[in-house]
Amino acid sequence: MATIFEIRIHHNDRVYAEQAAVDAFRLLDRIESDLNRHDPNSDVSQLNAAEPGEEIRLGLHAYQCLQLAFVVHEASRGAFDVTVGGIKDLYAQAGSWWQRLTGRCAAKTHRVGMRHMQMVDDRRAVILDAPVTVDLGGIGKGYA
Repeated sequence: MATIFEIRIHHNDRVYAEQAAVDAFRLLDRIESDLNRHDPNSDVSQLNAAEPGEEIRLGLHAYQCLQLAFVVHEASRGAFDVTVGGIKDLYAQAGSWWQRLTGRCAAKTHRVGMRHMQMVDDRRAVILDAPVTVDLGGIGKGYA
């Protein structure tokens, strides 16, 4: 998640407090591994590799984070969208103003829009109707 988490625990039993901190950091590591689109084994990477129409079952954290992303997407009237990963990649690779300009043109060919994702709550799954690149970086830290 490229961020720093700090945990402060106040408890009379030092061993208990230390174990609670260790457990909390382990949970953060699990969430990171589920949400990190650059980890080929993550739930998000599996979703990004899916063919249109394919149902991808997700772990609890990835699914809940996507549910939260839909809430924020709706509340922001579409301004917040986790399907911009492909465009982010284009701009990250662009160094000069010319590369950024041509990247803008190339970005128009990328599918963006959470409307391309259908959540299947009873199976904790997602179905894409078009290839998109999901990037939960804008909401994953808050979820964690």
